[in-house]
Amino acid sequence: MKRDLDVIREILLQVESLGLNERVKYDSTYDSPEEIHNALLLLDARFIVSESQDTFRRRAISIARMTDSGHTFLDSIRDPSILSKVKQELLKVGGGASLNTIQTLANKFVLEGLGLGG
Repeated sequence: MKRDLDVIREILLQVESLGLNERVKYDSTYDSPEEIHNALLLLDARFIVSESQDTFRRRAISIARMTDSGHTFLDSIRDPSILSKVKQELLKVGGGASLNTIQTLANKFVLEGLGLGG
């Protein structure tokens, strides 16, 4: 299964909107395998904190909050037009890259939008 930046962005936006005692839950009974897979990738990257009981079997994840790194990554891809530019650039090299590379590329487009990049 592949990493999906659109799904990752949507998960992070959903987690960002949580109240203090709220959770975002993904369960294979109700949610797509892609959502669960990408939520687990965010957990692996330490962008989210989970209270999940069944991540080992990859069936369910309960997200408690986003880490500072998760907020930073989301800020870099928050604008859909920035994410679109990132995906277009990645297609030039086969379509994939690490989350660090994706964030660096997104930050480049953000800086260009602010008139600070070149």
